[in-house]
Amino acid sequence: MSEKQVCEEQKKLEERLLELERRGVWLESEMRRHSDESLVDWFLLIHEKSMLVRRDTELQHLEDQQIDVEFEIRCLFNKPGEQKHNKSHLYMEQEEDAMLTAVIQRMGEKWTSFSFAAL
Repeated sequence: MSEKQVCEEQKKLEERLLELERRGVWLESEMRRHSDESLVDWFLLIHEKSMLVRRDTELQHLEDQQIDVEFEIRCLFNKPGEQKHNKSHLYMEQEEDAMLTAVIQRMGEKWTSFSFAAL
């Protein structure tokens, strides 16, 4: 192999190595870009899932409160007749009704805000 052939081959090798280096830089940036996009998508998914779980927990808590209030109201209505006319008993009934109404309203608000958030 002549000196000229060696120089030409070395030049071709150098050009090929530079081309591979540029391609490697491009591939690395593409991998990072797609990796970053995937990571952002993953964090958004986790955030949305956390929001849904939190809303579900809030709604479950409101349902539990509603069940408790309804049970207390049923207990009050099942008392004997003369106990029902007692002023403190009537006050308790009104308080229970107000609590039940408030719980139902909060459930409706949570459900409405949940529905709009889902859109």
